[in-house]
Amino acid sequence: MKKALIVTTVGGFVPKFEMNNVYLLQSLGYEVHYASNFEYLVYQDSTNTLKNTKIICHSIKFVRSPFQLNQNIKAYCQLYQLLKKEKFFLVHCHTPMGGFLTRIATWRYHIKNKEKIQVIYTAHGFHFYRGAPLFNWLFFYPIERFLALLTDRLITINLEDYHRAKSFRLKKGGKLCYVPGVGVDIKELQKRVSKTEKQKALRQKFSHLLFYAGELNKGKNVKTLIKALAKMKQSDCALLICGEGPEQKRLKQLASKYGVTKRVIFAGYRLDVPELMKCCDIFLFASKREGRSVAVMEAMACSLPAIVSKIRGNSELIVQGKGGFLIRPDDAEGFAKAADYLLSRKKQCKKMGQFNANRVKEFGIEKISEQMQKIYQEVTK
Repeated sequence: MKKALIVTTVGGFVPKFEMNNVYLLQSLGYEVHYASNFEYLVYQDSTNTLKNTKIICHSIKFVRSPFQLNQNIKAYCQLYQLLKKEKFFLVHCHTPMGGFLTRIATWRYHIKNKEKIQVIYTAHGFHFYRGAPLFNWLFFYPIERFLALLTDRLITINLEDYHRAKSFRLKKGGKLCYVPGVGVDIKELQKRVSKTEKQKALRQKFSHLLFYAGELNKGKNVKTLIKALAKMKQSDCALLICGEGPEQKRLKQLASKYGVTKRVIFAGYRLDVPELMKCCDIFLFASKREGRSVAVMEAMACSLPAIVSKIRGNSELIVQGKGGFLIRPDDAEGFAKAADYLLSRKKQCKKMGQFNANRVKEFGIEKISEQMQKIYQEVTK
């Protein structure tokens, strides 16, 4: 049986975003292994989620920062020893540091052992993008150009990254692919309904609910949403925040500073996000950098209008004026005005939500699966 290895920097990434690819690889006859830092869980307890999936897990002490040299060297050595031991036919890596160390390790393995490993890298959003800091261009851009030379299939999930990567030179026989995201299970999302007493209580307490889901870090820019809430004319609404992260304490302080503590609900990491979305009116998302947000696609599938930051990925999902509004990431006033506008127009709100529910079908898991299966079959030949 051929072996395939999926690599991510942080634990929980595969059960959150990549299980469909796991099933595809298993259906093609692969024994699937997963290497990640299972002590660094951003999304959930992946150990429990991965039970009974037949995935063989390997703990590698990856870190997110490229500047923690000692930790990255240790992770690289662990990864290289894993490659030597298991002799994988295919490696599919994700996330910047996971992708960097994996491609360097597979290159060294090929040179030393004269055995080829098919290497796939999915870029879930390059760090260099339109409007990115100059440092990102000077540091990350040349690194990705070099790493492309070690890659058999480079997958980009938004058009801006795809067009930029067209200038990259890949490994001999390599190919650049565009796959619009990891896909969402639309049927599953749309059949889940809000029934819990807690959700009913939320609706009784507030006339309107705004919703955000995602990690609470600086890049997600949740502070803009809290500022927007404070600026809104409609004071009978609350912001429901689902997620955890290093910025949570600062965000609570910010809510207190702007006098909206009672209107900002920090719900923590939730497994019932679709149900919670179903009892909300509008989805808000002010992230400064995205590849193609799963949270935005889930909100669309749940028939919510969306007010999101005008950045790559988001601009390919939300049609301005039809499915919601695209606002500059730091424009709290713009988010506030857009939310007030929609909350005062229930029919338009519903119409936009329905538009999104139809549009998101382009990014359903079935269509993404077809493309990924084709890519896996190509590298297997």
